Amino acid sequence: MTLMTKEDLILATKQRRLHVVKNFYSDHPSWEDIDHFYDLAKETKTIYYNSFATMVIQEDARVLDYYKKAVSDISLCHRGYLLFSMMIIHFINNHNNVMTDNSLSKLFSKFNTDNPNKKPEGIIVHDNGVDGDSWDPIVHSDEQDRLFIQGSGQSLWKVFHENKELNYEILLSGGDAAYIPKGVIHSVDSMSPRHSVSIAFSDDPEITQA
Repeated sequence: MTLMTKEDLILATKQRRLHVVKNFYSDHPSWEDIDHFYDLAKETKTIYYNSFATMVIQEDARVLDYYKKAVSDISLCHRGYLLFSMMIIHFINNHNNVMTDNSLSKLFSKFNTDNPNKKPEGIIVHDNGVDGDSWDPIVHSDEQDRLFIQGSGQSLWKVFHENKELNYEILLSGGDAAYIPKGVIHSVDSMSPRHSVSIAFSDDPEITQA
């Protein structure tokens, strides 16, 4: 694991950008693990169906336990306390919807059965994208410092200036991580079926007031 440093986080905060570490975490869950998490999350009602394409497992200690080493390591340089965590599972996207993993296909079948958000009429899903709707990712900022770890799949991050003009973009693959200072304007576009975890921290004055 490649560690982040306090200097990395301070600089990212000053420059209003992401600090990205490639190959940060090799121990992220498999799709088989995610399928198991899903069954447990249904029992404890920690799963939220965001749309017909995605869901979130939120505030689930079993998920966070998979990432405890990452949390421990970033806590050496970011002294804010952990506020919450959420695992994001995104099945359908505008780029690549091919599901070759058997556990992923099994999970997607359960998701389609349980999800109250059914696919809208007029939406056609292809292996290489969708037809019938706008699929631009939402441009937004977060109110907390975040640690994002990409699990299986890929996501394209775009970072914007305060006037919403594009600053730069970067592709995150399995095991990559990004530190996102609060208030940094960004969007996240799934490039394939993917899962990831986002962990929020309270302010660390040494970083946020640097």
